[in-house]
Amino acid sequence: MEHARNPDDGVRIAFDVVGEGEPMLLVHGTGLSSQMWRGAGYVEPLSASHRLLLVDLRGHGRSDKPHEESAYSMARVTGDLVAVLDQVGVERAHLLGYSAGARVGVNLGALHPGRLLSLLLGGGSARSQRGGLDQIFFPDCAAVLENHDMAEFVRRWEQAGGAPAEPVRRAFLANDPRAMAAWFRASEDAPGLSDQQLRALDVPALLFAGSLDHARLRDSRAAQAVLPDAQVAEVSGHDHLSTISASQEVVPLVERFLATW
Repeated sequence: MEHARNPDDGVRIAFDVVGEGEPMLLVHGTGLSSQMWRGAGYVEPLSASHRLLLVDLRGHGRSDKPHEESAYSMARVTGDLVAVLDQVGVERAHLLGYSAGARVGVNLGALHPGRLLSLLLGGGSARSQRGGLDQIFFPDCAAVLENHDMAEFVRRWEQAGGAPAEPVRRAFLANDPRAMAAWFRASEDAPGLSDQQLRALDVPALLFAGSLDHARLRDSRAAQAVLPDAQVAEVSGHDHLSTISASQEVVPLVERFLATW
């Protein structure tokens, strides 16, 4: 993998480049890494027509893992993506992000206008996520990360009925619990984007969510009502954890959307 360095704080961001064509950033969700896209079947079909920039968010994968909550401000996380674009000499790129990756993507559009060609956002929300991680995982999940190891986090997640798929389970077990705790706290404290900020986004957007992912589907429809050029798509029969694995449904959605703008 290659690395880019955020000039703001020196954190190194790992990324890989695959394919040829218009550039596309792929941004994974909380606790995962860029390997998510390979394992779920996105890289092969999308790299046939796009130059994919597969990024490990700070605190994840092979990127640096600071332990301070301040390191995970949205300004710094989006600055990491700008550093990757600059490293490979790309001015503007499409962005496909899921869950936290979608949240990072919409913030990149707001904080760094002119760096995106389109937004392809799955299971995401531009709103404040206070309490959201407790709903996805289990109550007080950040405190468990602060006081225990990743094995205990996964055990409590499974005990709460989460039962993550084996690739997701392995990815979480490989994380640094202190870095994850800082990421979780920063996610909780982030204010979200205002309607005014969303209206200022001047790129086409596809917002998709599982039909059983009720909260994120509702937030996607709310964002569609504000964004100047957005579509919403439901991925039938899937919830928040399973939608990203439905690449046979999601990839055609992405390809059809990109072919129309």
